[in-house]
Amino acid sequence: MASVARVVTVAVTPTILTANQSDATPGTSIAVYVPVGGATVFVGGAAVTASTGYPCFAGTEHFFDLDPTDNPRLLTSAVRPTSESLYGIVVASTQPVNVLQTGA
Repeated sequence: MASVARVVTVAVTPTILTANQSDATPGTSIAVYVPVGGATVFVGGAAVTASTGYPCFAGTEHFFDLDPTDNPRLLTSAVRPTSESLYGIVVASTQPVNVLQTGA
């Protein structure tokens, strides 16, 4: 199990937080830290918006487990995803966030 740490600059368009679109496999965990004094980062899927995303406020750290096989609706679907990615977006300007990904 590998770990990848990096700083990702989140923009006003959905910005991928996982290392890349296809490397988040079952068992992958993501920690997202928004520095103190920073802007709120909204996280979600590829179509995340400030209205639909989960808010990560400045000075907070959030943990996400990525596993496309844990959704019962997807298990019964004819098309089962092999990866899952996390995206972030801000309302204005940009916001650097620290991301730690394990299981990549």
